[in-house]
Amino acid sequence: MIHGAAARVLLANGEGEAARAAFQRMQEASQRTTNTREVDGFKFVAYALASLDTAIVELADEAYLRACYRFFEASKAIPLLTAFGGCPQVIYGNIALALDEVAVAETAFTGNLTWAQREGADIIGGRCHLGLAEVASRHGQTGDALRHLDAAAALFQQHGAKLFLEQAIAKKVELQGVGSQDMGSSIVLVTNAVQAERPDLRPQAAPDGTVTLLFTDIENSTPLNERLGDARYMELLRAHNALIDEQVRLHGGRVVKTIGDGFMVAFASARRGLECAIAIQRELTASQDLDGVRVRIGLHTGEMVKQGDDFFGRHVNLAARVAAAALGGEIVVSDLVRGVVQGQEFAFDDLGERPMKGFEQPLRIWQLRWDCDSGPRHMSAIEIEIDKERQAHEVAGITGTPYFQDLRAQPKGLRQSRST
Repeated sequence: MIHGAAARVLLANGEGEAARAAFQRMQEASQRTTNTREVDGFKFVAYALASLDTAIVELADEAYLRACYRFFEASKAIPLLTAFGGCPQVIYGNIALALDEVAVAETAFTGNLTWAQREGADIIGGRCHLGLAEVASRHGQTGDALRHLDAAAALFQQHGAKLFLEQAIAKKVELQGVGSQDMGSSIVLVTNAVQAERPDLRPQAAPDGTVTLLFTDIENSTPLNERLGDARYMELLRAHNALIDEQVRLHGGRVVKTIGDGFMVAFASARRGLECAIAIQRELTASQDLDGVRVRIGLHTGEMVKQGDDFFGRHVNLAARVAAAALGGEIVVSDLVRGVVQGQEFAFDDLGERPMKGFEQPLRIWQLRWDCDSGPRHMSAIEIEIDKERQAHEVAGITGTPYFQDLRAQPKGLRQSRST
């Protein structure tokens, strides 16, 4: 038993070789123990496996895992296993996942979760949620996976289970595409998802058939994540997302899709969309929890009813491009949005015509003034911090200008744009 526990602790500490050595000693000790059950030539001791826990998935080869799987399968009703507080079923479920027995894993985790909830075994319940998140992820059910991860994280945080909490956070970061290895902006991820899913936006259409789309994400979220670490970044992300959800609700919008820090929101009114964007920027500026977080927001209005499926190919894509043209702290809109609200109390600065990837003709965009500091942008003097995974790819692809194409070849860091 002590060798199994040592292997688990060593593995968690990143000492893989030492963990494998301890695991080997556990196997050798099991061969000498009389109170064992033999399967496929391997001898198993229940309490030793319980002490090893799910580290077995990382340390054992497939033959040992197969034999261990059959051992648990034949031993599910043994009172000795139940006496370990449900842990054997968590181990069994994780072994099943390692062997791609997803249905078996789901049954094991679901049954054990029911037991844990009845007995108040919160840590085991959280671990079952972790397992069910992996099951949902393999089925392509990202929403269900994220809900299980949220439930797991809440239980782990309540009891100070830091190791398991970090596992839940890491998995959520992976699923949401916001980790330090993110290869594209959240706006791109949201756009791709919406174009694939094509949700029904008719309830958000104005009487004339138009829908105003708002895209937003955090500027330079990748280096921010790297600087803060995943745990702190996820706290910040939750506060950011809650703020946007609340403002969308207050302004009568609908969150169509959110991935990581990226949102696509639909409004029946361009005015409501602009008021929501202003409220988001003002609330972010006032928030102490989100100090230093800068979001970019873009809006575009398109005809949903008349253009049908082409709405997703043209207008969703254009709204995303407009948002990508914004800098942190800015609200940028298409010419159509400005035209719809012209004559109202909104003030705009002309950012000129910009080439947009996927569109033959350049499109005029405008910067909405939402406070006294959001004056006209002077591109010859502005400093832009380029994130190699996100903005260098994004801006170069969107603007198509030689200057931005050259950015790809420049070192990462703070750059000042050249005068034209």
